[in-house]
Amino acid sequence: MRDESLRRNDIGLRSVDDSWVGKAGRNKLTGEVEVMYRCPECGHRAFHVSPHAGWFHCWACGIWGRTVEAQEEIRRRWQLSHGTPPAATPAPARRPSPQATAPAATATATAADAAADAPGVEARLTDYMPLDEADLEEVADLSTAETVTDPLQVEARRYLEAQQIPVRWAARMGWGVARRYVRLKGEEQGRLRPCLVYRNFVEGYCCNLKFRSVSSVRKTVERGGRQERVTVWEKGFDQLSSFTPCAPYNIDCLRPAEGVRVGTLYVTEGEKDCLTLRMLGFVRTVSVAAGAQTDHARSFEAFGEWLAPVGTVVIVGDQDLPGRKMVRQLAAYFDDKRVLAATWDQRRWGKDISEVRQRHGDDAARDLVLGATPVARTGLEDYRAEAVRAEVVEAAQGRYDRGYPTGLGELTDRHFRLYGRGGLVVVTGTPNTGKTDFLNFLMMSLLNRRHSHVCFCSFETPDKCRHAGDLTQIWAGGTSLPDLAAEEVRPYADCVMDHVTHICLRRERPTPEAVLRKAGLVKRLHPELEYLVIDPYLYLSMGTGRNITETDSIKALLTDVQDWAHDHRVWVFIVAHPRKLQKDDGSKELEEVDMYTIAGSANWANVADYVLSLKRIQTRDARGRTTADYTRLSVLKVRDQQLCVPGDVFYNRQPCGRYDERAGEKEAQAGKGAQDLLPYALF
Repeated sequence: MRDESLRRNDIGLRSVDDSWVGKAGRNKLTGEVEVMYRCPECGHRAFHVSPHAGWFHCWACGIWGRTVEAQEEIRRRWQLSHGTPPAATPAPARRPSPQATAPAATATATAADAAADAPGVEARLTDYMPLDEADLEEVADLSTAETVTDPLQVEARRYLEAQQIPVRWAARMGWGVARRYVRLKGEEQGRLRPCLVYRNFVEGYCCNLKFRSVSSVRKTVERGGRQERVTVWEKGFDQLSSFTPCAPYNIDCLRPAEGVRVGTLYVTEGEKDCLTLRMLGFVRTVSVAAGAQTDHARSFEAFGEWLAPVGTVVIVGDQDLPGRKMVRQLAAYFDDKRVLAATWDQRRWGKDISEVRQRHGDDAARDLVLGATPVARTGLEDYRAEAVRAEVVEAAQGRYDRGYPTGLGELTDRHFRLYGRGGLVVVTGTPNTGKTDFLNFLMMSLLNRRHSHVCFCSFETPDKCRHAGDLTQIWAGGTSLPDLAAEEVRPYADCVMDHVTHICLRRERPTPEAVLRKAGLVKRLHPELEYLVIDPYLYLSMGTGRNITETDSIKALLTDVQDWAHDHRVWVFIVAHPRKLQKDDGSKELEEVDMYTIAGSANWANVADYVLSLKRIQTRDARGRTTADYTRLSVLKVRDQQLCVPGDVFYNRQPCGRYDERAGEKEAQAGKGAQDLLPYALF
């Protein structure tokens, strides 16, 4: 263990090597000028000294302290090489912690770093300055000799051989070797490790060094019931760049040259994959700067002129989830070009193109790249894919989704059928017509047929337990639940509670965004979710103001809900009340509710896939006794009239909460017809 006194005592720099004047830079946190030397303890060039504050700290081994004895010597030599030193200050305002660890990536501070984050200021090629000679001297060229004895070269060659990368190819790409302070994922404090160094050039100048550790450990793994000793390569990275963001690796392959036309560009996720594609014959290949986390707009910003001649971009990314997200992001960035992506089954072939080449050879990897297919653009859909073309042929022959019955009856299915892609249903009607009650029955009927999931965002039923109890009675049908024991009722209640979720917004503002966000969470928890009920929309808090009218707010609500429904393949039912109705001339009856009497906007009728209107009709005799009590469902709008058509259906409500379909209005007035009150099957 290192002598602890070395951390506490004041030391001088006379033990430092003869190169007193090191690399100068400015500390990003404190703004102070610092000089970097070779550490007298560990020998790494990470020994930072603040000449005006008088403290030192090594980011490699962690020693730190005050440079009282050598302060004057430091200042004198600083003056000899850099001119007049800054004015001395007393104690430093901030002292590094002894447990401080090196940052994951070190970048040389330049004025362009701040400009890169300033809005309206674009990065330029001239921002990518060449690195200092002192930094470049830390990296040795990769040896191509048949035998090497240098331990650093030996470690690098072992790694290249394991990855089946010829040394001559790596040397041709400008790869080097160095020892670098690298911290692995999960480590609190890193250490010096042998590294491969990927040199990146812009206009022939080396402006970026990326260090990849090549150290390995032996581990025991179980394969086929036997334990084997295998070599596991440690994966740690560090970086040194003259500008942030870093340039894409091998971007110099696009540098304009007379007589050279760049038609196709290949983009990968890592430097190793970039070299693999070069070996396969794809010369114009670059790698994104920081893997799947790259900000492509900033990374490619300075190279717009170089990218302009490119007509086609082929993305050869990793096949895991982050890699697929990167493909989508790159396709969005190169939206003005033809974008293809190479895809394959990673379980069979491997995660990335380098692994495919290792397992199956050059020809197989090359065929996968040449077989790249167009990337589906967001907001664009073409018919290039063969599977899509086959689906079009089936649709032309009439073989497409014609919807499924709701379970309310054959007459209802003539006017109201749902299909698999989801959509928006608006339910309207005057108060006390039973909109909530009818939707409860409709959801249970659909649940009985589809064995799916239902989500309620119901402000009309604040007591969720009572609501679930009403749904349970609908499920049980004519069975009188109050007459049964609790253990006999429990199976019906369990079936309902297992397939119904309620959205509660008591502790947050009930905005449409909040409802859809929570509904999205329900969809992730229950992928079988097919129905969402918002009852009523009047309780939603929608923004209105000086420049936003109620009509604008409702249009935004409906379009957002419609988009969400299609994306998640869910049918959304929204209850919307009518405006103030007028009385018909010469009559005491109010005007009929239609699509354009819904309060707020005509967009209710324009955007919805279905518009349903419910009306409860009661007739009384001279003595005030009820002679007829039935419900009329008017399907006012049907978007796809090849499936069903607008029309009216009549029902009689049963005490259990179910609605029995009737053949016509006379049958509904008489209350005669078949009654299906058997319990739904449990699942």
